[in-house]
Amino acid sequence: MTFTMSKSDRIDFADLKSFLAIVRCRSFKLAAIELGQTPSAVSHAMRRLEDRLGAKLLNRSSRSVSATAAGRDLAGRLEDGFNLSARRSKRSKRPARRDSEKSV
Repeated sequence: MTFTMSKSDRIDFADLKSFLAIVRCRSFKLAAIELGQTPSAVSHAMRRLEDRLGAKLLNRSSRSVSATAAGRDLAGRLEDGFNLSARRSKRSKRPARRDSEKSV
């Protein structure tokens, strides 16, 4: 799925974190608890994200929340990106081995 945005549209990292928490928890309330925010703040973050991307990411009902096809696609891409970033970050934090420690 391709999302269209103008150059002036910026997506807040916190909105992406909120989106992933909602998808993972399948609940605005549980996502809000996980993020230390109010359900209203999480809901507003989702509305901003959907407006900026021009796509519906979540199906909402009075009892449940589920990702749309576009939402599942975005969540998968974000998870892949965050996992890659975490692996690279761990590698860069390892102390360099000194020449005397290197194997022959």
